[in-house]
Amino acid sequence: MPVTPTRTIAPVLTRVPGGVATLTVYVEEGCTSCHAAREVAARVRETYPEVDVRLIDLGEVSSDEVPSDVFAAPTFLLDGEVVSLGTPAWETLTALIEHVPTDERAPGGDESLASSPTRSIPAPEPTPCLLESVLFQDLGDREMAEIERTTTMSSCKRGTVFFAPEETGEVLFILKVGRVNLYRVTEEGKKLVTATLEPGSVFGEMALAGQGMNGSFAEAAEDCTLCIMSRVDVQRVIHQYPAIALRLLEGMARRLDDAEERLADVAYKSVPARIAATLLRLSGPDNKPVNLSHQDIADMVGTYRETATRILNEMRGDDLVELKRMRINVADRRRLALLASEVV
Repeated sequence: MPVTPTRTIAPVLTRVPGGVATLTVYVEEGCTSCHAAREVAARVRETYPEVDVRLIDLGEVSSDEVPSDVFAAPTFLLDGEVVSLGTPAWETLTALIEHVPTDERAPGGDESLASSPTRSIPAPEPTPCLLESVLFQDLGDREMAEIERTTTMSSCKRGTVFFAPEETGEVLFILKVGRVNLYRVTEEGKKLVTATLEPGSVFGEMALAGQGMNGSFAEAAEDCTLCIMSRVDVQRVIHQYPAIALRLLEGMARRLDDAEERLADVAYKSVPARIAATLLRLSGPDNKPVNLSHQDIADMVGTYRETATRILNEMRGDDLVELKRMRINVADRRRLALLASEVV
């Protein structure tokens, strides 16, 4: 399962002595998403023979030898700077590797140094990672800025699986933009979505923060922006700002309530009622379009795609919804709510 989150704000990187760039890729044995990372590393070695490509297995080195920014596999570093958590898109990586000439002159007027190119990817306007999360709402601007410096912002395309049960390393995700599905896969290969997370949600695998994925995958249901914190960063923040620990407990309680509600729906409601309730929840009070496929809806309610498609077509025939490609519009919320409240 390739994982392709990439940092939103790329650092300015300079050539190492001798003009040879170094690409370091941290992987781990048993990590399925590391297979794609190894393939990308091999492609870089073939395409850019001047780049020194190093593959390092986290299981074969001590923690003292691993940079503090590396807390999960795979992670890509270019000249010692983290440029991607997960396997980046090829175009993104090549843009970082290829040098952009600069007209700046070196101190003392040494034009030979001035002709040595630098790599510079224009960074977008910085967008605070943490504003969307209630986790940090008790903090002031200065405290937010301090925590902001310890986070990494990454983007994921829709359909990207950026966390799998076999991944190692404790990491905390804060969802800034988009939606994320947490799901499990049965032995028969059937997918069941256990939670759909909205912007501001906090999740991940970190016992310290009371967060556990419990054998779940995390997949971008839409194009997403994520903020990522390591265990060391979270430990320091909780120690410095105890109110954040209380917010984490409140978030856990909400997630537990949502899980119990979904379990009750599966036990007591028909599939049409579950689909109606899901559409109402995802569209929200402002009746936003639901940008999901029929397969996505089926996974959320625990049924087959063919069943979801048949029920959605029946809802369209009853003027409850409007169906377009990858978009479902709720046309009659009142009647859809009546259907959602029905129990078997």
